[in-house]
Amino acid sequence: MLKAVDKARPSTILLCRGGGSIEDLWNFNEEELVRCIYQLQTPIITGVGHETDTTLVDFVSDLRAATPTAAAVASVPDAKELSNNVLMKKKRLHALMSYQLENKKTILQHVLNSYVFKNPGYLYENELLHLAHNRDALGHLGEKLITDRQDSLQRNKQKLIQLSHDFINNNNSIIQNKKAALQLQMTRYTKNEEYRLARNSDNLQTFIQDYLKEERHHYLASVTKLDLVSPLKILNRGYSIVLKNNQVIEQASQLSSGDHVAIEFADGRKKAIIG
Repeated sequence: MLKAVDKARPSTILLCRGGGSIEDLWNFNEEELVRCIYQLQTPIITGVGHETDTTLVDFVSDLRAATPTAAAVASVPDAKELSNNVLMKKKRLHALMSYQLENKKTILQHVLNSYVFKNPGYLYENELLHLAHNRDALGHLGEKLITDRQDSLQRNKQKLIQLSHDFINNNNSIIQNKKAALQLQMTRYTKNEEYRLARNSDNLQTFIQDYLKEERHHYLASVTKLDLVSPLKILNRGYSIVLKNNQVIEQASQLSSGDHVAIEFADGRKKAIIG
């Protein structure tokens, strides 16, 4: 029963019994019960007998109460104690909130009385002077930078023109030599590719012819096998197929007198009526 209660996951288990003789309480000294209580996952409070009675289950429980009544009292919180605890926390929270509000009011009043709020122009007066100074300095620096860049650009332009002329003159002969070498290389490559293409064409033709021969052989063999199992071969030997409602009749018991049937011969189909 204790194992079943433990699986239900209650908050607390009470194991209690009123007073009695040592023989009446002896079940609470059984080894099997003691081991079971030790293995429980749920907290357990024991209250067996009177205050003077002690059993083995008291040594493996989470709390030993003197009596069943004491066990019940120990398992639930005291309402008055909870009320006093809530009241104390309420007072502490009220005091803390009052302190925080007063502290924030003091900080806000200090900010409102600061020199910056009374004279807001002070915030940007020095910054305006600093900005004007930087703007003039930036203008002079920009003009000087543009002039220096223009001079440097003009010098680099002249150098680049001279280098271009020198490069063109020096590389004309190199270009001609590389062009001739490239043309020779392309001619050799073209001849090699033409030879390789012709050789691959011959190989492909041979492969195609061999493949077609093999496929023709497989085709003829398949036709021969198909012809051997063809129903027409059977019909040519004098057999016929009886059909009723386009269904093949395999046994005489499937037909009755007066049934309309079709008889399939090798050279065509005839209709008949069963007598």
